[in-house]
Amino acid sequence: MKFINIKKLVSDLGASFFYAIENQMFDVLVIEAYIYKCASKRD
Repeated sequence: MKFINIKKLVSDLGASFFYAIENQMFDVLVIEAYIYKCASKRD
């Protein structure tokens, strides 16, 4: 599995994450990035 720049991905998410939900354009990377974003907020 390739290394994924999660932090860059998270910073690029923003409103596009919710756009992806509405348009059902989910993929694993988006979900993982969102989970990472939520987890990092707890720190």
